[in-house]
Formats: sequence, C-alpha cells, structure tokens
Amino acid sequence: MLRKARIDAPGTVHHIIIRGIERKPIFKDDFDRNNFLERLVKILTETVEEVLIASQVKMNRKYELGVLGVSAKKVAMVSAKLMNIRPELIYSPGKDRTRVQARSLFVIGWQEDLEFP
Repeated sequence: MLRKARIDAPGTVHHIIIRGIERKPIFKDDFDRNNFLERLVKILTETVEEVLIASQVKMNRKYELGVLGVSAKKVAMVSAKLMNIRPELIYSPGKDRTRVQARSLFVIGWQEDLEFP
C-alpha cells in the first residue's frame, strides 16, 4: 500500500526516520556520518531558538490579555452564546454539528486573541 504524500509547508512538524533502503547503511564512513550530524545539530539549534522566541512572544501576549480581562473561558462563553449552546459543551466530546462549529469558533477566536498566524 502506498504511503500518502507528506505535507511540506513552513511550520509543519515532521517525524524523521533515518534508515537505508532495505536497511542498508546510509553513511559511507565516519566522516560522512559526522558531516550529517553537524548539519543536523545546526538546523535543530536554529529551530529550537525560533520556537523558544515565538513561545515567549505568545506567553507575553497571553499575559497581556489576562491583564485586559480576556480569557479562554470568556472566549468560550461568547462562542457558545453565538452558537446558542451551553459553554461547557465546547469542552465536552461529541460530533454534534453545532458543538463542532462552536469549538471551531472558539479556536479561531482564541487564536486571533493570541495573535497566532
């Protein structure tokens, strides 16, 4: 069975598996392996730094919203009111169309408040 094509977009999380075809070696020698590891460490270091900086920005924004009185609970209440359901149903499991739409509205509202792209 063929594997589905991988999504390749900025910000996409990937699970990396390194294995040769038919489990054959993927490196010619130690120099080749060390070269790969050096490049991998560089990329991972840059990525971790970007994630930490973005996380700090988001946490600062969340704190600012808290000071302004904006919270996930309030966003959920507004979403529930717009969809005419009880707020606690947004957090409960289920595939009811109205509940799913309210959850989507909640996520979009909270995402915009936190200024996620």
